[in-house]
Amino acid sequence: MFFSNPSIIAALAFAPAVFAACRPSRLVDTAEKWNRLVATGNRSEWADLKPYFTYRENYEDVPIAEGLATQGLPVSAKRTFFDNTACKFTTEHIVANHSHPYIITTQASMSHNATVLHELDVIVTDDGDFYDWNVTAYQGNVTSQDWGLVPETQRVSRQVLQDVADAYLDHLHDRTQFPAAKPCTVLSGGWINPKYANDSSADLCTHAPINESLPLQTITHRRYVIDESHGFVNIFNKFHGLERTDLNVTMPDSHMFRIEEGRLRHVHISAVCISRNCGW
Repeated sequence: MFFSNPSIIAALAFAPAVFAACRPSRLVDTAEKWNRLVATGNRSEWADLKPYFTYRENYEDVPIAEGLATQGLPVSAKRTFFDNTACKFTTEHIVANHSHPYIITTQASMSHNATVLHELDVIVTDDGDFYDWNVTAYQGNVTSQDWGLVPETQRVSRQVLQDVADAYLDHLHDRTQFPAAKPCTVLSGGWINPKYANDSSADLCTHAPINESLPLQTITHRRYVIDESHGFVNIFNKFHGLERTDLNVTMPDSHMFRIEEGRLRHVHISAVCISRNCGW
């Protein structure tokens, strides 16, 4: 199209850039490609990564070819959630049938229109990590819970989902109150409080393990994946005060939340430790 009007040309020159919206199909394609890489170790689909692409495991930069999660692992269960607003996704891979079991949680960040993969952040936990890490127990609990689509009439806004998840993390520091459903459960590396595990009316979320004798835990550097259709929030963060043998270090941590009608239903924690169970 040819514009001959100088005023129109001038207006276009100073018009703000209009970016294409995130394309869910590209997010899905990239997530499926990542799932294949974790399961097979075949990196033939990953030859076109941009120079500024970053791959991290437990917050350490490593070449993707050297990543533990990219060597080909027998995945026994997996799930994926999509953030079509921020153009991100979260995957969880449970590797139970292997000589060295793992739980692998990933946050992927893409360009605004999902054409370019910018970052893969991976948190890998295994035996000895927080809390009473047990891949069989973890998988059993995950598969028994409902993390499916929330009925449209029961969905809440993106901001409400983030506020509820943030309130839970904040309560570890300042005992902030947060809305919890009943039942509400916290699964941490395979651990569910046995006192409440079989009580359908229990609010286990407010009975999560908090050691009152230790300095309050602080959770910083929060990065979010929010899937409104599933009432899902994943927060990668740095957990200060978790590792009891050195309270000055921050540990890589992932919290996943299932929120229904604005109330917390399930919390899943995958946190890396220096000492067994972080010294708890």
